[in-house]
Amino acid sequence: MQYLKLKGFSVAGIDSSPTAYEMASKAIGSEGLVVGDMYKHRLAIGKFDLILSISTIHHGKKAQIKALLDKVHQALLRDGFAYITLPINDSSNEWMTFKDKEEIEAGTYAPNSGPEKGLPHSFYTREEVEQLFSSYKNFSVDTARGRWLITAVK
Repeated sequence: MQYLKLKGFSVAGIDSSPTAYEMASKAIGSEGLVVGDMYKHRLAIGKFDLILSISTIHHGKKAQIKALLDKVHQALLRDGFAYITLPINDSSNEWMTFKDKEEIEAGTYAPNSGPEKGLPHSFYTREEVEQLFSSYKNFSVDTARGRWLITAVK
């Protein structure tokens, strides 16, 4: 956000952590920043040219994530871009954090220890990613470090 703001863009962000909010406020000011639950937050319809979610949006159950991704689509302007990362399904067996995990629902796990203990993490197959982004006129999927890297154009 700081990089984009320095380049002259208007930015907005939401985080459930008051500490993250304070850090961002110090870096860019508090305008457009919110402390809150991304799944419950209302996004303005047709307001954004770009929406980014890097290693964040997957911290919930799949129905929550699908609903939020639907709101992201609505919040984008025509020809607006989304850049979203989601964990690859097989990563749930490879990442150290998930060696000891609880399955909450199919494809969603919570680590039993560590700093994200109890926090849901949803993992996706390529087919699920394609379905989630099927309403976009154009999208591409790449991979890196156990994550789907999705670029989509509304």
